[in-house]
Amino acid sequence: MKQFQLIISKFILLILLASITQVQSTKTNTYEELLANPNYFQDEICSFNGVRSPASTPSYIKCDCNINYTNDPNQKLRINGIPIQCSYAKKRKFIALFLAIYVPFGIDQIYIGNYIAFGCIFLFGLCTIIGNMYRFIISPEDDYLKNKTNLTFFVLIFIFLAIWIGDVLFIYFYSKDVGGNPLVDDVYLLFN
Repeated sequence: MKQFQLIISKFILLILLASITQVQSTKTNTYEELLANPNYFQDEICSFNGVRSPASTPSYIKCDCNINYTNDPNQKLRINGIPIQCSYAKKRKFIALFLAIYVPFGIDQIYIGNYIAFGCIFLFGLCTIIGNMYRFIISPEDDYLKNKTNLTFFVLIFIFLAIWIGDVLFIYFYSKDVGGNPLVDDVYLLFN
């Protein structure tokens, strides 16, 4: 019972960590708030999260962003028609991979913003669990794999495990959020 409580408390802390990170990365300010903040802009186009690139020309301003930031292709805030660069906080691969490994119900897909994939993985996992609970509660002990329904739910366990492993590999190798921005590659933190 003590181990179960420990697992539940870790799960709740993990969800809180993911939600705090999500809220911080999606907080939007109004145009006036950004202009009034002296710490936000490095100059008139680059945000405080980047520096003007030497490759910039008078007609094209380019910023070199810090590793944790990138340009948001859907940026609505503009100064003289030019979008503010380096204003999008990237998602972290470490958090996405941690969620994919330890919470096998697609919670990592919520973190990277892929809600449809989360819904599919979650519903499939939920059906697998409920089906296997039905299989063990309703069926007699000596007749587990002889019934087609029981055999179907037994096979669903292995399909769900394959989906879980595929989700982990997807996060590790593909590693882009729903906007197409790459995740910050900080997986080395797992091994230090």
